[in-house]
Amino acid sequence: DDPDTANSGEGSGITDRGCHERCSGTPTPPPWPTPTVTPLPMTIEVDISMPAAIFEPGMICGCTVLVTVDGAAPLTGHPLLVLLDVYGALFFAPSFTPVFDSYLAQYPAFPVGETMVTVIDSFEWPSGAGAASHIVWYAGITDPQITLLRSTIGFFEFGWR
Repeated sequence: DDPDTANSGEGSGITDRGCHERCSGTPTPPPWPTPTVTPLPMTIEVDISMPAAIFEPGMICGCTVLVTVDGAAPLTGHPLLVLLDVYGALFFAPSFTPVFDSYLAQYPAFPVGETMVTVIDSFEWPSGAGAASHIVWYAGITDPQITLLRSTIGFFEFGWR
């Protein structure tokens, strides 16, 4: 008898490799370690706002970022990154250049609670500006090395006509 086809059942196409002789019941897997969650010492939220999502001549425009720190101590040494995506061209605030920039010099610490950061002062939207849509602001707080995001991501899409 061929041990690979013994007890396989007539025409079933199933091969019994003899596990019934070597295995007794279902093997029990080793216990999994219980994961531990280390909470961050604070929660950081970032929210971007503008007076409207579509601007027309004469409307008041501007941009602010609200940073909310919910913790026991101020957040120090963590850059606030704000960038404007104009059809794939990226401009970092506050310098509004394509070179990395952050608000760390102006805000070396964010106190517990809310801090309003003015990205663009209020102004009247000009006439003759043409039209655009899907222009996007992004903002977030990173770790000091700028390798990890420590906050929610602020996002605001706008345009003008």
